[in-house]
Amino acid sequence: MGGDYDVGGFIGDIWDGAQVTITNSFVDGDVSANENGVGSMIGIVNEADVLISQSYAKGQVHGYSYMGGFVGGNYGHVRIENSFHVGDIVTGNSCPIGAGAFEGVVIGGFVGVAGAPLSIVNSYLLGTIQNHCH
Repeated sequence: MGGDYDVGGFIGDIWDGAQVTITNSFVDGDVSANENGVGSMIGIVNEADVLISQSYAKGQVHGYSYMGGFVGGNYGHVRIENSFHVGDIVTGNSCPIGAGAFEGVVIGGFVGVAGAPLSIVNSYLLGTIQNHCH
């Protein structure tokens, strides 16, 4: 599964007060973006509430920046509980000059960037984070 930006295995973008729950669910396959905002489950959460519970993702996450095992970028409220991701998180070969308020590559095992409340409970990542930016 892929696209230019804000790519997720379930949802690309969640905005404006939405309340989303992902429970007992899984993503099996690679997720990639040519730009920013890629996560195995959700690309970007912006001013929304998200719960990911008892779920897992299996596969690589490929992108440019704002990349995470579950969520690419959080600007809302995200809670990840009793969940796991199996797979690598890998950047491309080119470096971003700047991504929003951040310069360079922004990658995280669970969430690429957390600009708002984030809770991670009883969850884990099996894989590597690889920055191939030159």
